[in-house]
Amino acid sequence: MKLRVCYFGTFESHYDRNRILIRGLRELGADVSICHSAVLEHMRHKTGVLNRPGALAKMAGRMARAYADLARRYMKMPDHDVMIVGYLGHLDAIIGSVLARRRGKPLVFDAFISLYDTLTQDRGMFSRGRLPAKALWWLDKVACARADAVVLDTRAHAEYFGREFGVPASKLHCVRVGADDSVFHPRPELAEGRERQGRPELSGRVAEPFTVFHYSKFAPLHGVEYILEAARELAGEPDVRFLLVGGGQLEEQIDASIRELRLSNVDRIDWLSTEELCRRIGEAGCCLGIFGGSEKASRVVPNKIYQCMAAGGAIVTGDTRPTREVLTHGHDAWLCPVADGRALARAIRTLRDDPGLRLRLARNAVETFQAVATPRRVAAELISVFEGLIHRGNDSGAPCSERVRR
Repeated sequence: MKLRVCYFGTFESHYDRNRILIRGLRELGADVSICHSAVLEHMRHKTGVLNRPGALAKMAGRMARAYADLARRYMKMPDHDVMIVGYLGHLDAIIGSVLARRRGKPLVFDAFISLYDTLTQDRGMFSRGRLPAKALWWLDKVACARADAVVLDTRAHAEYFGREFGVPASKLHCVRVGADDSVFHPRPELAEGRERQGRPELSGRVAEPFTVFHYSKFAPLHGVEYILEAARELAGEPDVRFLLVGGGQLEEQIDASIRELRLSNVDRIDWLSTEELCRRIGEAGCCLGIFGGSEKASRVVPNKIYQCMAAGGAIVTGDTRPTREVLTHGHDAWLCPVADGRALARAIRTLRDDPGLRLRLARNAVETFQAVATPRRVAAELISVFEGLIHRGNDSGAPCSERVRR
């Protein structure tokens, strides 16, 4: 019998996490109905609203209208087996739980991140113990409490939710981030065994500049300051250039640091299309992941790691427990200590001087991605969560409880 899923909420429909899971579910034969209202869809820096009372009041009004509309639409939707609240959807999970219970359906909350952890501990927008931080903590906790199952991206992240918010382990499930392999895919040259920058059978340095590529929203967990520290270490080596793409919370500080340190080997540009990102990954000498020393950085494997895997990038990233859940040092990535610019510089030199290593890392990264992180693979992990809930509900003859096995 075909699995019937209702994707509910004000989630960002264009965000990779949601697009990948919806596509994967449909490719695996699930019937996915969308009950969605775009509220934050086109806001690039959403957290800025929290510091502007007038904008926050307007957003509250928009959310109230959106939930009234979603409630009317959901109660008229065709029958389904399970409701999932997509990212970003902490308030959606609370509202959705009321509606799902009225129809006797289990609710899966794709929490993906902790708002409290992200905005207070990682980004430092609110001080711990102050009212805004307490409100975010309460929102995380209640959203998880109202759900029948909570989905996160790594085991370390799930363990944090258990410790911080008291979510039972039986309720926590891991579904990897993955990447859209219809956009991020390796270049033909890689499949044919030809190195992007230099031929693999040649030793030593490549003739053209070795491009070190990084893209992100410049949040603290990415550790861009350590990338700049590595750039300073390599400033005297003209065959190495850094390209930083993106923008966000720390972009002004990063631009200031580039000027103050006189890093002529660093270029920074704004966001690129996903197609252009894929091309840049394939052409880069190596692709950088995250290097921040924060607690959150030690719990996540970000989108760009999976995208670089899918596109055949030679990845250098921080050596953390979640990273080792996916990647193996020297096999499909080069792992180095976090919060250490000199160690990162040494890793970059290692890959620059060994074309064969770069080619091996890139090829193996593609193989690992195809084995664990395509849309179909990550959606299969989510379907196992759905099936556990549905099976429990059928066995008990009542709405699903929190006794879901991981």
